[in-house]
Amino acid sequence: MKKTGILMLNVLAGAGLYACVSAAALAHAHPVSFSPAADTVVSTPGVIRIAYDKPLEPASNIVITGEHEEPVDAGKTVIDAQDPSSMSVSLPPLPAAVYIVKWSAGSSDGHTNKGSYKFTVK
Repeated sequence: MKKTGILMLNVLAGAGLYACVSAAALAHAHPVSFSPAADTVVSTPGVIRIAYDKPLEPASNIVITGEHEEPVDAGKTVIDAQDPSSMSVSLPPLPAAVYIVKWSAGSSDGHTNKGSYKFTVK
């Protein structure tokens, strides 16, 4: 009986920890759409726009680099005042090349979710 009680306590503790971790992960802002989309070939885009499933905090940003990490002179990241779950950055005309979009999305839980994707300008 004592071993069964200890086993049950371990199972319940594990389930509680899983629920806490899952709830924390769900509180992060996750991207739902990218423009231009990942792994696409496009004419030079004037703007990079990323929409998320939650409102973004002011520290959220988008950085554009070339394929070999060379910086691209982009504008300042702007969180849309009408839709605070969307951010964008203006771009100058881009020459044909592969580009990397690096994003950092802060959310109300105080945590930051990060990621990146590529697109190609023809």
